[in-house]
Amino acid sequence: MSRDLSPYEPAVVTVGELHGGTARNVIAGTAYLTGTVRTYSAAAHEAMPKLIERIAIHTAQALGAEAELTEYTVAHGAVVNDEAASERCRRAIVEVLGAEAVGRYRGTLSGEDFSRYLELVPGVLAFVGTRNPAIGATFAQHSCFYKVDESVLAKGAMLAAQYAVDFLAE
Repeated sequence: MSRDLSPYEPAVVTVGELHGGTARNVIAGTAYLTGTVRTYSAAAHEAMPKLIERIAIHTAQALGAEAELTEYTVAHGAVVNDEAASERCRRAIVEVLGAEAVGRYRGTLSGEDFSRYLELVPGVLAFVGTRNPAIGATFAQHSCFYKVDESVLAKGAMLAAQYAVDFLAE
């Protein structure tokens, strides 16, 4: 993938499942992998099935095997926050949690159902931060070791309430 997309075009392919074989001492006759793809741009996302298929086929051929891409389902698009909603959210964060609570990052390759809503109405997906080394909450989402610092849930509720008040006041 890194040879086919611009290095400035974020894209991630995650193989989350690998199934093959029926016994530890028998070479599997077949196996299958499943996973997810995340990109920012629609063009990169549209290119992914052919890239994955080409890489799978040629890697298998190099090892004397066969491969095929049997299914590729687009679950949802990228999360694209509305600029005005993002600014409203930033102001709400400062109001209820202080300026130091405002995160600064370019974006995330979140694969969220929420993207469907943002295709229809302006909105914002904001992260409240659930990392807390003191309680062992240090792994990223989708890790099998993921743990949430639930003390931030009250902060998230405060943020959502302030955002709603600010929105209604406009």
